[in-house]
Amino acid sequence: MNKEISKYSYFVGNINDEELNDNVVKCILIAIDKFINNNCFIREFPLKCDKHQTQNIGVDKQKFISGMKGHIPEILGSNDVTRIIFNKQSDKSQLVQVMNVIEFAYKHLCYAELINKDTEYYSCTEHQHYKCIDSELQTVQTSFINEINICFEQHTLNFELQQDGKIYRKIADELVKMNDERKKFKTIDPETDNLLDTAYNKFLSADLKERKTALEKLWDAFERIKTLEHSDKQKSVEITLTKLFKESSKLKCLFEDEMNELTSIGNKFRIRHHETNKELIRNSLEIDYLFHRMSATIHALLKGLSAYLIVKNIR
Repeated sequence: MNKEISKYSYFVGNINDEELNDNVVKCILIAIDKFINNNCFIREFPLKCDKHQTQNIGVDKQKFISGMKGHIPEILGSNDVTRIIFNKQSDKSQLVQVMNVIEFAYKHLCYAELINKDTEYYSCTEHQHYKCIDSELQTVQTSFINEINICFEQHTLNFELQQDGKIYRKIADELVKMNDERKKFKTIDPETDNLLDTAYNKFLSADLKERKTALEKLWDAFERIKTLEHSDKQKSVEITLTKLFKESSKLKCLFEDEMNELTSIGNKFRIRHHETNKELIRNSLEIDYLFHRMSATIHALLKGLSAYLIVKNIR
């Protein structure tokens, strides 16, 4: 998990950030268009000089948008990137489509530099020629990241484009710390470790479907943790809680109630089971609440048993 995310709280931002309003979309598309006009996509989508066919005079906007549509077939629209239309009837949400557009643009960035006047190619007086400077790629990437993240911040969206070109959801410090501590040791069950890794990675996604999958994986890990001590789930839980709360029977009862409540939530809501009578998880606020609540429980279980589990692994 990227530690840069740790300075944010999930309580900051728009509760319904799965739905982007027109102003957000416009801000993002204008930012991308700015980089088109600054020739930052000439490597992959060059507009060639008629006189010197090897020379780039700018970005071919038609090729850029065609390439984008090939990568993101859900988008509709024109030859002007600022007028792209996102298909709201698609299986992919508008949010996912917009995020895919941003990541597509980031992937194809390059740093464009004007070719020196003293070269033979400067004989074209009607336009200028540009070349890509690979050593300056990070400069244009950083500039693009800043532009996009300003759009997110101005519209109080809990997203951040990072240097790897991926968009992540900002999460609370406490959850980052929990996951960092958890990764310092392994349980006796590799499948549990894999489920937890998958859950935390998907929780960072901007895609609501991926975040729902994160809940499912976290609940699956919880059910496996219940059997780390014994194949009989009830006996295993009793052994675990006795180890954790030797000196506090009241706290043990409280924690046991919480585990039972989380099990009930997993059965009542559409987390692990998807029958029509299960209540749907509707938005990221609900996902955040449930994920943090379950994470706190799992964190306490694993942290309390970590020394025992390490010793058990060594043996």
